[in-house]
Formats: sequence, C-alpha cells, structure tokens
Amino acid sequence: HVTVVSYAGRSHFVTTELKIRNGMQGLKRPEIVYHCHAINSGLDYGWRRATRPPLGHSFHVLLEGGEKLEEEIHRCHFRSVLGTADVDIRMTAIDAEICNFKKACAIHEVTPEGITFDGKEWNFEERYPRLIPKKYLEAKWKPWPRRTNRSSGGQGSGRRPSGDVGFTLMMKNEMYGLKRPSVLYRCKSSGKSLRWHVSIPHAEFTWDFEVPPFGTGVVIHRCEFKSSQGTAEVEIKTLSMTSTLCGGHLCKYIIRPNGVYFVGFETYYPHNILLRFLEFVRPVDKLVEPWKAWSPRQLKALRERTSNRTRSDDDKDVDEDKEDDD
Repeated sequence: HVTVVSYAGRSHFVTTELKIRNGMQGLKRPEIVYHCHAINSGLDYGWRRATRPPLGHSFHVLLEGGEKLEEEIHRCHFRSVLGTADVDIRMTAIDAEICNFKKACAIHEVTPEGITFDGKEWNFEERYPRLIPKKYLEAKWKPWPRRTNRSSGGQGSGRRPSGDVGFTLMMKNEMYGLKRPSVLYRCKSSGKSLRWHVSIPHAEFTWDFEVPPFGTGVVIHRCEFKSSQGTAEVEIKTLSMTSTLCGGHLCKYIIRPNGVYFVGFETYYPHNILLRFLEFVRPVDKLVEPWKAWSPRQLKALRERTSNRTRSDDDKDVDEDKEDDD
C-alpha cells in the first residue's frame, strides 16, 4: 500500500505538460528540431521535429509537489536554419497548477527571433494575486559557425567559397571473418574528388566538407566500393539539417560483409492522432546498399587488366636486360 501525504491539497508528485511549438513564420525553411532532458530526474525525451508552423509537441513531465516545491530544470536544445539555441525551462508544482487547473499552459514558441515564452504567471504585487499574461524572449539564435577555407594554394588557387556548416564523413571497415577483408573505395562530389583508398578491417578514413547553411543547399557524394564480396554504389546527400540524423556533424558509414551500413538516427511516425502524424527520431543501424556480386564480364575485364599490367612489367624487365647486355 502506498500512502500519499498532501500539503494544502497538493500531492507529492504532479504531472503536467511542457509545450513547444513551431512559430517560424515567413521562412523558406521553417523546419526545427529540438531535444529536451530533465536535469534532476535524468529523463530524456529524445529528439523531436516540427516541419512547419504551428506544429509542435507536448511532453508529459513529472514534478515534485508537497511543501518543498522542488524545481525541475528541463534543458532544451533547438536547431534551425538560423542557428542553435539552448534554454533551461524551470518548472515547479505551481506551474503544473496553472496548466492543469487554470487551463493556462505556457507555450515555448520557436520564432525567427529566438525561443519565446508565451503563458501566464502569478502577480503577487497586488493584494489579491491573479494570473497575468506574460510573453518574453528566453534565448536568441546563435548562428551556425562560419568555417574558413583551408586551401594551400593561396588567393590565386581559384577555389570557390564553400558553405558555412561543416560536416565530416567517416568510412570504417568491419569486414571481419573474410579471407580477403580489404576494401577499395572512392567518393566524388561536385567540388571535390577523393582518390581511391584501400582499407583493412578496423581502419577508418574521414574527410571534411561544407554545406550551405540553409536547408535548400545539398552536397551529394557518389561513393563506389569494391571488395571480394562484389561492388556497391552509394549516393550520400547532406543538408545543413542532416546533423539531426547523424547525431551531430559526423556521419558514419560502416563497410560490412553484406554491404554498406549507415549508423545514426532516422525519423518515424508511430502515432496517428486526429489525422496528424507525430514525428519521432530513433537510433538506427541500417543497410544502405548490399554488395552486388561480380559479373562474369567484370571478372574477365579485371583479369585482362591484371594480366596486361603483368605483361608490361615483364617487357620492361626484358628491355632492361638487353640494355645491360649491350
């Protein structure tokens, strides 16, 4: 049996709602993503995404009531095309009473200016305290860092200025359990072509590139892989908002015996409430492209190429021997 001791009609624990809404009006890319977690209780509410106004999400949070009125801090991180913002949302059982009994739940609205508080608070300056509307800016956007070009050719190199949001692609070899685990691969984009790389198990290779700061800009890498298992071709599209799916600005791709995998996050829609799909983000380790077995024509061309190289090397040795005899 559990006995709940109340103080002035307030139970020891109360639940309420923490509401976040998209208010990015007037932007070509109004999409936002955000993540909240409770500092004291340690609850993690995961990543959420609101594609356009006025979509949002309501978190059901647990607060400690009773006599102490312990404060719970929800630390929220927001991302948009305008930059990032961090807000500490402090809540007590009094906020729960305002939301639950007065039907005046506060809304933390994401606007082009920043994160705005829109709700009601008690005014204790009057003789009879009453709820008055409050609206103020909680945090401003911090622009995405502008990265400078690190070209060795100086001002005369002729390179075009790249985007402002930095990303890193990582390829890791996990071809364990094979007699020939090495992998040969290369990647190309519109601005850069990487040379062929030979990779052995557990080896990692990374390269940096930049993406335009707005969601409409995209960088496409076309990667080609060759191994004893076959060939694979993968097209990697990166936008400034891809950091949500990569869990940051490092996007990981793993090469395994059955294909190329992406390790990060994905969006999914588990609920349909009033014909509205709620979008969530969850970890994922998924197969992007399986190996395509070598065709007889490819094997024949590969053997001919190898034999031609061997013959040319033998001819060089013969010529060198003749020169020595002369």
